Amino acid sequence: MAQATHAMLGLAATEGAVNFRSILVALLSVGAAFGIRLTLDPVLQDRAPFLLFLLAVVAASATGGARVGILATVISAVAALWTFVPPRGSLLPQSAEFTLEVLVFAAASLAVALLASRMRMARLRAEAGEAQQRQAEAEVRRLNQHLETLISERTAELEAANSQLEAFSYTVSHDLRAPLRGMEGFARILLDDFGDSLGSQGKRYAERIVAAAGRMEGLINSLLTFSRLQRSAVALRTLDPTRIARSCAKEVEAAAASSAGDVTIQVDAPIPSVMAEPVILGQIIANLLTNAAKFHKEGEPAQVRIWGETRGKRVRIWVEDAGIGIAPEHQAKIFGAFERLHGQETYPGTGIGLAIVKTGAERMGGTVGVESMAGVGARFWIELAAGRTAQERDESHEVDHA
Repeated sequence: MAQATHAMLGLAATEGAVNFRSILVALLSVGAAFGIRLTLDPVLQDRAPFLLFLLAVVAASATGGARVGILATVISAVAALWTFVPPRGSLLPQSAEFTLEVLVFAAASLAVALLASRMRMARLRAEAGEAQQRQAEAEVRRLNQHLETLISERTAELEAANSQLEAFSYTVSHDLRAPLRGMEGFARILLDDFGDSLGSQGKRYAERIVAAAGRMEGLINSLLTFSRLQRSAVALRTLDPTRIARSCAKEVEAAAASSAGDVTIQVDAPIPSVMAEPVILGQIIANLLTNAAKFHKEGEPAQVRIWGETRGKRVRIWVEDAGIGIAPEHQAKIFGAFERLHGQETYPGTGIGLAIVKTGAERMGGTVGVESMAGVGARFWIELAAGRTAQERDESHEVDHA
């Protein structure tokens, strides 16, 4: 708004200012008209005394605007009346005919001056608009260059951060695991080969070392999984979650059986197909089933059910348990990393499982959530885009090769 106001004020100042160049053009135009008319005077005599002066007014108005045009009109009228209108040497016309010619000349000159002034203003406005457009385009180019620079800088920073994260993952995978496994191995050797010599208290300490090493191994694995999910490329394709759910259910039931747990997982088939990455989807379902199996009520077997439903162009996969449940005030934070609602002694774990679920779902364009009340079980869900039908895949393939 300020730029537009400034431009209009500039146009008004340009129109209002009568500069030396404009006055010079007006004088030269009138002088040229006077010279030509004087040369033709023996032929024209008293006829058309104002015609050439009207052309001078047009030239002056086009160059300097209305004020210069009016100035040229006044000078032309005086010169013509004094030199070419009878009685010559006087500013008063002799007859009504010449009086009418003076009035016509004045009216025509005024109209020409006003018209030329408007045309000049329109031209100046157009030039100002073009200048503003060029300035705006230059500003857009400058901003684009600045944005490209920022993007390049952020990309370089992101690449550097990814490199550091990869280096960290490598360190965790190799440099931390090796001494951890050594610690666990020697503690087991103590229990197996020297258990009788350790006594009850020594055996308890060694068992605690083995358990702590196991927890640390699980935490490292979870951290690596969480890190890979955040930076790995994701290629979505149509998948059948039923097969993945059954495979994960068998693994969770087998793990529970090996630890003297009692878990029953019911897979309600078929679960509608989804657009997902198979490894990430398997990790998500496995974590949800493991979570549901773990948080069962004390003294009761874990009852878990998984099923899916179509919601428009989305599919929601549910994992329901009859366990201890989650109070509403805690539901917003349980998907964060290292968020735990229970002590390690009651329900062991790393606190990263649900963070992996949330991150994995988001990498695949999905969402997560939970419905629960304390003491009455929980229903976790992930929602992903529905899988494409065979016809849709064929059409997409034809478009890709078109």
